[in-house]
Amino acid sequence: DVVRQLSEVLRQTGRASDTIGRISPTEFVIVAPDTDPEGARGLAERLKRMLEASAALDPTTSRIRFGCSAVGNLRDASIAPTELLVRAAEALRAGNRLGDSIQVYDLAATSRN
Repeated sequence: DVVRQLSEVLRQTGRASDTIGRISPTEFVIVAPDTDPEGARGLAERLKRMLEASAALDPTTSRIRFGCSAVGNLRDASIAPTELLVRAAEALRAGNRLGDSIQVYDLAATSRN
């Protein structure tokens, strides 16, 4: 029941081009092609609010976290979709270390450093 409810919330909130995966009961990764980091963060914030409001998770006992990977133009970025998933998982781990419930891997910021 819980997984079905979560799936429905995710399906209603995400775009068809987004990939949203559940890593653990309270951890999710989002791959958002053709989206900037702010757009990916906005999607994660909407998902988080909807999940917390749903009966699927009790927000008093669960801390929902998201790791996101976004790239403005996937075709021009020359990056494999699997690499976007790896980067979303890295963002999730970084968010856990930093205590952030939503962390976005910013390809543009990384390539500037």
